[in-house]
Amino acid sequence: MSNINQFDEYVGRVFGILYESFPVPTDLNIGDVLGVPDLYNSSGLPAEMDNEANIAVYSVIWLASVGYLKMTQNSSNEFFDLILTEKGLEVLKATPSSLTHQSLPLGKQIAVASKSGAKEILRTLVNEALSVGVKIAVRSIGFNA
Repeated sequence: MSNINQFDEYVGRVFGILYESFPVPTDLNIGDVLGVPDLYNSSGLPAEMDNEANIAVYSVIWLASVGYLKMTQNSSNEFFDLILTEKGLEVLKATPSSLTHQSLPLGKQIAVASKSGAKEILRTLVNEALSVGVKIAVRSIGFNA
């Protein structure tokens, strides 16, 4: 699977968890982001998971660096006090016109897709959420998108 597809899945899992836990901050480990909650333990990750774990870690770091969430990071495999920012919540509460057949906000749709294992739907919803985020950013600097 490509890095981009993995990124979309990992972002979807994080968005789903944070949307459902909002406004309470949440701790996640790399297994939660990878979709295998029991994977990470005190002895670390299996060596064959290094590439996936690397992509997952940098996906979470990217979400924080562009303003979708706030967090503290204790180690490369654990994240503490993750919470959606105003931007993240606004994006996940949106119901884009392209998804009007679904009356649920993007965050709820992402959470459902993540839990059900519908990876293709999850990736599509994440792309829609990131597009909404771009539109919000463009609008905030005075352009109409």
